[in-house]
Amino acid sequence: MNGKIKRFLALALVFVMAFSVMPLNAFAAEETNVAKIGNTEYATLAAAINAAKDGDTITFLADVTEDVTIGKKLTIDGAEYTYTGKMTLKADTTIKNVNFDGKGYNGYAVETRGADYLTIEDCTAKNYGYGFVQLASGTALTTVKNVIVSNVNYGVKIDYSNAVVLENVKIDAAVAAVLNSNYGTKTISIKDSDLSILGTWK
Repeated sequence: MNGKIKRFLALALVFVMAFSVMPLNAFAAEETNVAKIGNTEYATLAAAINAAKDGDTITFLADVTEDVTIGKKLTIDGAEYTYTGKMTLKADTTIKNVNFDGKGYNGYAVETRGADYLTIEDCTAKNYGYGFVQLASGTALTTVKNVIVSNVNYGVKIDYSNAVVLENVKIDAAVAAVLNSNYGTKTISIKDSDLSILGTWK
C-alpha cells in the first residue's frame, strides 16, 4: 500500500471518528422561537400566552401560524410580522402591529368571547373567509384605529357590544365593512375612515 493511499485512509478515519462523536442535533434545523415576554422566548404563541401574567406584553419574533385563545389581560405586539389563524379573546386585549393574513381561512381573525375592552391598532388584515373582527359577546368598548382590511366578507361584525370606535380605518369588504346585528351596539363612532358598505342585520 503506497503512501498516498495510507494518507487517504487516515484522513477518512479521522472524519468518521469526528462525525461519530457529534451530537445528533448538530444536523437538526435550528428551532425558531416566535414570541417573547421580556427576554424570555417561546416556541409558540400559545406557550407565551400560557406563561404570561395579566399586564404582560407578548412580542412576535417571527411569523405565526396557529389558533390561540387569550384569557388574560395582555398586549399582543406583532412587531410587523404576519399572523395566520384566529385569536379568541376571553379577556381585555390590546393587539397592535400585526399583519393578519388568513390565507383563505374560513373564519374571523379576531373574535371576542368575554373580553370587556378590545383595542386593535396599527394592523392590517386580509384573506379571511368571514372577516376581520367578530364581537360575539358583549364588550363595553371596542376601539379599532389605523387599520387596513381587504378581501374579507365582513370588516367588523357586531353581534353584542356597547360601543365601537373606528378611527382612520379602511375596510374593503364584499358584504359589509361594518355589520350591526339586531343585538349589536347602538353607539358606533366613525372618524376619518373609508368603509365600503355599512349594514344592519335585523
